[in-house]
Order: sequence, then C-alpha cells, then structure tokens
Amino acid sequence: MRRWQNGQVIGHTRLYPEFRENFDAPYWVIHRAHFHQAMHDLAVDLGVTVRLASKVVSYDVDEPSITLDDDSKVFADLVVAADGVNSTARKVVLGADHPPQRTGFAAYRAVVDIDRMQGDPEVSWLLEKPAFNLWSLKLGDNRHVMTYVIGAGKSFNMVLSHPDSGDSSQWNLNPEETLQNMRNEFQDWDPVLTRIIGMIDKALKWPLFSGATMNRWVSGNLIVLGDAAHAMLPYMSQGAAIAVEDGIALARALKNIQSREDIPHALSVCERVRVDRAQKMQEASLLNGKLWHFADGPRQRARDEAMEPEVAGRPFSFSPNQWSDPATQMWCYSYDAEREIDREIPASPLQRNASTIAPNITPFTIKVQGPHRESEESHQQHLQDQIHSIPRDAMVLGIEEDTPSSRSINLETLEILEDDAVDTLIGMSAALPHLIEILKTLHIRSTHGLDFQFIAEDAFREILRRMENLQTLRLSVGEIFNDSSYLPTLHKYLPPNLTSFYFRGPVSLCQSEHWADWPNAFESPGFLPNLETMGFVLDLQYEPDTGFKDKTECCAPEDLLHAARRACELVYETARRRNIQVKKLPNEPTSHLRPVDHRW
Repeated sequence: MRRWQNGQVIGHTRLYPEFRENFDAPYWVIHRAHFHQAMHDLAVDLGVTVRLASKVVSYDVDEPSITLDDDSKVFADLVVAADGVNSTARKVVLGADHPPQRTGFAAYRAVVDIDRMQGDPEVSWLLEKPAFNLWSLKLGDNRHVMTYVIGAGKSFNMVLSHPDSGDSSQWNLNPEETLQNMRNEFQDWDPVLTRIIGMIDKALKWPLFSGATMNRWVSGNLIVLGDAAHAMLPYMSQGAAIAVEDGIALARALKNIQSREDIPHALSVCERVRVDRAQKMQEASLLNGKLWHFADGPRQRARDEAMEPEVAGRPFSFSPNQWSDPATQMWCYSYDAEREIDREIPASPLQRNASTIAPNITPFTIKVQGPHRESEESHQQHLQDQIHSIPRDAMVLGIEEDTPSSRSINLETLEILEDDAVDTLIGMSAALPHLIEILKTLHIRSTHGLDFQFIAEDAFREILRRMENLQTLRLSVGEIFNDSSYLPTLHKYLPPNLTSFYFRGPVSLCQSEHWADWPNAFESPGFLPNLETMGFVLDLQYEPDTGFKDKTECCAPEDLLHAARRACELVYETARRRNIQVKKLPNEPTSHLRPVDHRW
C-alpha cells in the first residue's frame, strides 16, 4: 500500500512464499478473459455443450426449465444460475428483485503492455518484483489505484477507483473522452503512477455495486451463485474467488446424491454453508473501502502507524490492512469449501454441539499478557507464538477425535491482559472460531478505551452471544469513546449460560440514560438464569478528550465514584433477590491495569 502523492510504502502484505507456506496454495491473479477461457475449455473436455448468444429470459422452478430469448426451452434436473449482478434468477428465488445497489463509486479498468513499461526506467522498477500496488487516497476524495501484473507477466493491470454516481449508460461512449477523464481524476498523484496512467491507450469505466445480503439462494431445484447471490465491492479482491468457492461447494454437495429426489437436500446444504461465507466477505469488502478511503488526518495517520510493523518486517498480531491482518488472513484464505460441505452434511452432535465434548479431549489454556503500547512488539510476538502453538487442524475444526497424528483441543480458559484486550479477542475469535465457541472461562482485563477504528463494532457483542458454553466471564473494559450506548446495552449480549459474571467498567456508565436497563435486566429470572455469583464495579475514569488519540486513565472524582457505588447497589439488590451471591471483584492488577479504586 502506497501514499497517494509520493508512492511511499505504508502497508505491506507478504504473498510469497508466505501464502504457500501458511495456506498450502499460492496467491494467483489471472486475467478475466483467460479465466473464462480455461473454464470453457475444461467444460468442453468434460463433454459439456456450450451454447453462446443464448439469453435466458425466464426460469421455471417446478419443471425445472429455462426459456431462452428464441422461445426455446431447456429442461434439466437442476438449474444453476450464475447470471450476474442483474440476475433474472434472483427475482425468481426471492419472489421479488433485490438488486445490488450503486455505491457511488466507479472504476476505470485498463491494461498497460509490460514491454512499454520496461523501456521506461522511471517506472520499470515496479516490475522487478511481482507485487500488488495500492495507492491510497488523496485528502477527502475517496480515490485509490490498484495495480498488478497478469497474463504470465505480459500485462500490467490497473483498477482506478473514484467517486461517481452519474448515469453509467453514458459512460464509454467516447473512448478518447473516457481516457482523458481518467487522467484528470489522478493528475496530481504520485509521478510514477501518473506516468503509467499516461501509457494507457484504452480504458473502460464500470459502476461498482454491492449486493444486499441474501439468506435464500434456492427455490425448488434452482440455485443462484456468484454475483447473482452476493455482488460485492472489489476491495478484498475476492469476488471471483467466492464464486469459484460456490461452484466447488455445490459440486461437493451433489457428489453423493443417489437420485433426483436428493437434489433439494444437497442444495439446502450448499446454501447453509455459503450464505454466511459470502456475507462475511461482502462485509470485509465494505470495510476495506472505508479503511482505504480515510481522508488525510488523524484516522489516516492512526491507520498508517498501525501498519508500520508489517512494513518494517516486525511481528504484529493485528493490522488495518486486511490482506495482512493475521485473523482476517486465517478466515479468508484458509477456507476450504469442500471441507465445510463435508462438515455440514453429517451434522453430527460432536460437530454441532460443543457441550458433547468427549472426556478424553485435553483442556487447553491460552494466556496472553501484553505490555503497554510503548513496548507492543514483544506482546505481538507472544500472541503469535500462542496461536501458532495450537495444532493447525485445531484452528480449522476446533474439535477432533484423538488420532496418533493430531491432538484434540478443548480451549477451556482464555485470559487476555493487555491494553487492547477486546481487539485481541476479536482477532483470535476470527482465527479460531470453533475453539472460542467451546470456551468455558474468559478473562479480559483491559483499561484501554475502544474506538473500533478498524473493526466492526458489533464483533465483540456477537462473539459474546456465540459463547453458549461459557460459564465464567470476567470483563474489565474502558469507555467506548465513539458510542455511548455500547456498554449500557452490553447486558443484552452476555453469554446465556453464565454461572459467574464479574464486570469492571467506567464510572460514566451509571450516568447513561440507559443505565437502569442493567438492574432491570437482573430483575428478570430469565436473564442469566444459571448465574450463581457476580461482582460489579464502576471505577474507571479518563482525562478529558484530547483528540483522536487514546484518552488517559485517571482516578475518578469522589462525587462520581460515590454516584457509581449507589448505582451498583441497585444491581446488587436485584441480584440478591434472585439468590445470586455478590462478591468482590477479583483484584489482579497488572503493570497497566491498576487495582480497583481503594475508596470502593
């Protein structure tokens, strides 16, 4: 990733040999036309009849059949519709159309001949080591440029993204005008980039769409795949890859059917597996669009600073560059569509319900204790060591029967003590989802406030809600600086089967207009029905806001602390009426987490 005005490297994702080593496959890029040709040739080799210039005008899910624009009908046992963003089949599946929405962005796509670049020493150095290059945006104008080599090193592909919500039917009517408009969009950017843009002879401009999330892909023996089901922005570079996964998953689901009657079940399995995966990638693509397009200023500087370790080659456990972020890499690139289908088909209790863990599975504890931000590098290395100490198959499956070649895992306790503890939990949950879900004890102790600069705000709440087997939760968390309603409503997301709950938070929580929801929640017998013990303290306080940087923790004024104690008494009283034992918060300070205020 490069700065827009001078090409300075601000982010770096290592593709070779790391991807082959970590994910057992290289990172490939391919020209769309070459990919289409390869699929066509393989289909023909397999005996498939390919009919060109045959537009489908309607689908019948009962027969099933398709009708072409020449009024001819084609009948089949199964209809697979990969008919793109403007899908006709999608309307049939959903009963009404939910077309992808224009995002207000467009992209020029162009190709430069490599030989031409190699003859220019001012730009030829970009070709010395094959790489993606992303020039990130100029102040406030939401632009970026992505480049990479395709066609076996013969062509330099360029995607130039910019805001444009105009009438796309008028685009590309005049090739010379399109070319000049593209050059004008990026005329004052990095001289190396503008020199390459000057070598472009032809460009096409395309609107960028993002599809609505679809929970239904199937109707009868008709299934929609690809952009028809999950159009997404290109900012994760995974649109075509997700469509390929769709095809692989469908083939796997159909592999063992015995008759036509088995097809609906196979389609249902495929749909269940693929919907969540596709929606997650749609969200990641939208997030990348936000991260790349920070205007020059505090957020942009914080983003760039967070990527410094990857540029310098130092260890890191988190990056706003999702292509480098370890947790994002794990769920994005280690995904195996065939394995996910195989796991869904048996639907065995062991795979579906972590509460059925066999007694021979070994309890496993991870303890992450990070230092202050000033010496974060050692913490990041420690976290990586912890994750890498877990067998690879455990990361993928979470639970496996004991075999001579693998060790079964039951992640019983996870303890995180560091400034960014919640961020670390979110990252580990993405990397080790099945282990997190069978967790029994979770300790998070952090006083660092949360800004959710680079991650979705809902992630932490959704992780908590997923922990159906969690019995003990000890949570110390600072203010949510950009969302005052976050902590007041956190009780709605607590794991349902807790027997012990200890919470330490900021004094400001009791001043929220929604504070009464906490004691009211404890009034209900249906709220945490298995809860036996609890502790609740509000003593954390922060200095006045000094800008975008982290706020500094301080001692709470006497009046605020007194008000917080009175507010907590309401929680204690309602808990005691349910025979829940109220205990002192376990006081385990660290170098960066001070003890509970002695005045409490």
